Amino acid sequence: MENSDSKDPSQSVRVAVNIRPLLSAELLLGCTDCITVLPANYRVRIGSSSFTFHHVFGGAGYPSSRIFDDCVLTLVESLIFQGYNGTLLAYGQTGSGKTCTMGADYNGLDNSEGVIPRVMETIFSRVNELKDSMESLIKVSFIEIRDMIFSD
Repeated sequence: MENSDSKDPSQSVRVAVNIRPLLSAELLLGCTDCITVLPANYRVRIGSSSFTFHHVFGGAGYPSSRIFDDCVLTLVESLIFQGYNGTLLAYGQTGSGKTCTMGADYNGLDNSEGVIPRVMETIFSRVNELKDSMESLIKVSFIEIRDMIFSD
């Protein structure tokens, strides 16, 4: 897959991977990283297998904090404010970092707010800027599927 800044709305599906760092408990047990990030060509290597994505985050030089700026901001500004729907999906096994990445555990007290709070801040800020020239209706769903149980 070729990497681009994804500014073109015709690029309907973009795939990014965020590799969470080892947790303190994992480090205490002597766990080590089993994933090698090759940021120059947007690859992740696990053992002898290599996988290519549009964006790779979490490795050296590619902090998770860039996810919003590099992937999500374009979705919000280029699609939603032009009348299109947008979807952001976090997928992975339990403990892989989805909740942290999305910001579903955000408490407002620290700087690790994640994607969802930043999306909401961007949307409401933009709506406020455009309030004199545009009428807005905002509908949002946040759905979690865990053990085949859906919660909104």
